Amino acid sequence: MRVAGIIAEFNPFHTGHRYLIDTVRQQLKPDGIVAVMSGHFVQRGEPAMWDKWTRAACAVENGVDLVLELPICYAVNSGEEFARGGIGILKGIGIVTDLAFGSESGQSVELERVAHFLAEEDAAFSSVLKENLSKGSSYPTAYEQAVLRRSSHSGKELKTMLRSPNDILALAYIKQMLYAQADFELFPVKRRGVGHDQTDPVSGYASASLIRRSITERLCDEEWKRYVPQKTYEILSTVRPFGETDRDRYDSLLRYVLLSKSSEELAGLISVTEGLENRLKESVARGKTSEELVRSIKTKRYTYARISRILVQALLGMSKKEYEVVRKEQAFYARVLGFNKKGARLLRTIADCAAAIPVYTNTRRVRSAVEAIRTSLDWDFLATDIYNVIRGDDGYAASDRVRKPYMSDVRTENLCTSNDRVV
Repeated sequence: MRVAGIIAEFNPFHTGHRYLIDTVRQQLKPDGIVAVMSGHFVQRGEPAMWDKWTRAACAVENGVDLVLELPICYAVNSGEEFARGGIGILKGIGIVTDLAFGSESGQSVELERVAHFLAEEDAAFSSVLKENLSKGSSYPTAYEQAVLRRSSHSGKELKTMLRSPNDILALAYIKQMLYAQADFELFPVKRRGVGHDQTDPVSGYASASLIRRSITERLCDEEWKRYVPQKTYEILSTVRPFGETDRDRYDSLLRYVLLSKSSEELAGLISVTEGLENRLKESVARGKTSEELVRSIKTKRYTYARISRILVQALLGMSKKEYEVVRKEQAFYARVLGFNKKGARLLRTIADCAAAIPVYTNTRRVRSAVEAIRTSLDWDFLATDIYNVIRGDDGYAASDRVRKPYMSDVRTENLCTSNDRVV
């Protein structure tokens, strides 16, 4: 049995994602495709444009057989921890054989070679990294400089890889595979069209950020419809996206949390280090919106995304002390968000092979989980509840304790052509 695993956010599921799925389906010919997807808050440190159930439905209707949730403690964390959570779940369910991902280089051998080097960070590497950080460099910049100083690989080639968003994530995935001893085959798919955050569409492809911006700026549907599969458009057109009123509620909640939490509580958040809690407290007097808060907190050393993630962690009360327990105990689990008929068969196979991690299609079994898993799940549930408050949705009907996974009756996989015609 061959099963491909993908780690994604699908915010939203666009033609680039469809190209990835179809390429995997056509070339790898797997028996199933499993995606681990961020929930209601995404790695750039903000609420998702659409709820996780809607995004899971888009994925399932476009060829993903089974969608599992990436717990919030990994979803709003560093790229390394984001990768750690995804790989931990894909390995834990026990059926994934191949890891598929988008890549600027498309070079699996070179990616694996560089990842092996990065996974063997020694004392000298750590010393160079600390030296660069002490000079005020952001972590990504300091890390790149340390790698280039310690590596025997081609500087130009390595620098290009370390500055390509999808290759950076691919390297993180491979490193976590090595740490977790997950023996997946690598299946990189060379990225087509635009870059990760490119602001202009190319050859029928647009980045997720461009699509979101088009919707936020209330451009007509035709401005973004052409960059998502037809099934995605049909689903998204029935669901109100995250809008201005939602943003206002979110900004107010962030300000309240920063006001109400003590400096000690803020210092204990997962990603807070070295006195940043003081800047967090002071930011409320300097900004009203989340963007203004981030700008007032940001320093040369901290990226915009990292500060944004810290604000989400503050909103959810995610302490590094509790997270370290979750991390140490490798408290992975598979929360099902959506599946089709083939996905249902995959779930039965997972059950038959006695997966190493629990699989939840509902929350009834949560009470019997170990404490570290309950801690992580409680953060997931709270993230959903807060997202519903921000959105003004029904707090009961839309809660994780009531909502059921999306189920599709699609019997076959659709292969996508340039005009989205089924072949």
